[in-house]
Amino acid sequence: ERAHVRALERSIDIDLVVGVAMTVHASVSPVGYPPNRGVVAWYTQAMKTPLAVLDRTLSDGRDFVAGPRPTIADCSLAAALQFARFDLPSTRKARTRAPESPPNNAGDGDPFLVFK
Repeated sequence: ERAHVRALERSIDIDLVVGVAMTVHASVSPVGYPPNRGVVAWYTQAMKTPLAVLDRTLSDGRDFVAGPRPTIADCSLAAALQFARFDLPSTRKARTRAPESPPNNAGDGDPFLVFK
């Protein structure tokens, strides 16, 4: 079980967290990096398959990525979901379980990046 959880966590980190960070910082960076549409387009395309896998994994109604209780994989996923304000049907439930993060500097508090 530990190996499975670790593999999921690494996959989330490599396939999603990096892409989310690069996309956010290249679109409306909370630390002021200039926009870069090419980077946004590349990472948006690169994350389509990992997001589809995540969506399928969570679509069976499970509460957590790796099983019946939260794991480090869920922590990594929650960080990415909160940072990017993801909007996938199966991740809405995951977002509601995660504590609220402070507002970003997107201005009016509206989500600044939504993957659909």
